[in-house]
Amino acid sequence: MTVQSLTEEGLRNLGPYVATMAEIEGLDAHKRAVTLRLKDIEARQPFQTK
Repeated sequence: MTVQSLTEEGLRNLGPYVATMAEIEGLDAHKRAVTLRLKDIEARQPFQTK
């Protein structure tokens, strides 16, 4: 089994692409998990620019 992990910065950078890939592959739960994690990061850092 392959397991991968990302730092918070890595998730900010790759998360949108991961969500898109998950959507294309029909992996709705994976897309939702990434989307929720990204929203959590944004909520904790509301004034950080992208």
